[in-house]
Amino acid sequence: MHALIVFMKYLLFIHLFVIFSLTRVISQTNSKSIKSNVFILANDKMLFDFENGKYKLAFKYIDENGVDQRLTFKKGDNRLNIKKPVFIIQQDALETPFYICPNDSIQIFDNQYNGVVFKHKSNSSRTAELNFFSILLDSIKGFTFSTKGKPLETFDQILTTELDIHRQKLFSIKFASRYFSKFQVSNQFKKDCLKQISNFAFNDTLSLVNEYHRFYEKEGLYEKRMAQILRSSLFNNIEVFNNSDIFSVEHFNNVFLFYKDYSYFKDTSQIKILVNYIQSTYFGDFKNLLLKRVEYLAKSLYVNLPLQNSIIGENAFLPKKFVLGSDKFLTTTLENVTTLKKIILSNSESFFFIDFWASWCKPCREEFKYSHKLELKYSKKIKFLYFSLDDDVNSWIRASKQEKIPSKSNFLMLETTSSELKNIFKIITIPRYIIIDRKMNIISFDSPRPSSNLLIEIFQRLILN
Repeated sequence: MHALIVFMKYLLFIHLFVIFSLTRVISQTNSKSIKSNVFILANDKMLFDFENGKYKLAFKYIDENGVDQRLTFKKGDNRLNIKKPVFIIQQDALETPFYICPNDSIQIFDNQYNGVVFKHKSNSSRTAELNFFSILLDSIKGFTFSTKGKPLETFDQILTTELDIHRQKLFSIKFASRYFSKFQVSNQFKKDCLKQISNFAFNDTLSLVNEYHRFYEKEGLYEKRMAQILRSSLFNNIEVFNNSDIFSVEHFNNVFLFYKDYSYFKDTSQIKILVNYIQSTYFGDFKNLLLKRVEYLAKSLYVNLPLQNSIIGENAFLPKKFVLGSDKFLTTTLENVTTLKKIILSNSESFFFIDFWASWCKPCREEFKYSHKLELKYSKKIKFLYFSLDDDVNSWIRASKQEKIPSKSNFLMLETTSSELKNIFKIITIPRYIIIDRKMNIISFDSPRPSSNLLIEIFQRLILN
């Protein structure tokens, strides 16, 4: 009897060991599948002929945590983990989207005429879904309107461009309908595809209105047009983890608040404005995702901005200091060369609004009439400084007189190509505005323009503190 009990215990031990081993194998298999459930093979030599595939095989998407994921596929096997279908956006001039699904097994090729082509290893319908936007973009030569080299000069031209964007959207929807009839694509793809088309048109329209907002304001239509965009179908049908929706809403927020396209900001005041706007405008999971995005982008783009546990907390908005560099400035007398430190110390104001401009920059000069009004209103506490990036001294002097810039506030930056100030603030385009205090705390890395009511809001907060 004792031997039988021992034998039964032995069998039970073996049984439990086998179950444990199988469970562990299954668990490891599942963890591997979760870790990399999309397999992408890139062996076509043509993909790597241009700067090692830097541009052809560079993509991005937003994951479920609101984090930008950058993908650069290497030669050979590549793996990707996603929990639901997602458009990965190629980092090319057209920003072509490709529709990736969990458990896909894909090969990438280079087509001499159409660029990158995706092929599903076992599903022709998925191949059709993967390449839809590449084929569509080739048919209409890209979605995004372009005014490079040929800017719009009248409001009628702008309205015509708005109509062109709308016509392009209708053409794309009709093209999609024919495509859906020809290929047996999934209903989910149809839905996501049409949403992507609508968001392309939304973003193009918003960029157009933003780029020419002064024309709309002159006609008294800017606020009305922005309100119409806000009432668009996008905001009535936001999907929490839809990449296209996230990009579009962020685009709208930045244009609505800061006249900025697709960018987040280095300064604490603008981040706070953005957070307050998100909290009061959006709801539920999408609001939380946008707040996560603000925190992530602030950390990733501007690593020196100190953030604590949450972007919502007051500690998230601590100012950052910078060390005065060796930049030299010429005064309007053309006799004296000075430094930023001397300029700051020679004035008694608590805050400094610095305007980077040039005589050839039309948008810069259009802002001066607003600057002069603000300068009069806030002169006791905020000093306006005008730093010209002109190469020609005579052009600077002539434009300064025409725009009536006070000589004691007006300086020409010398050696702009090696300027520490330009590098610190990453000044690539102008007009550009920053706000600092006497202790070199940076209040705003990229301030709203003088024509923006948001700048008045920032000024009011400064003088009340």
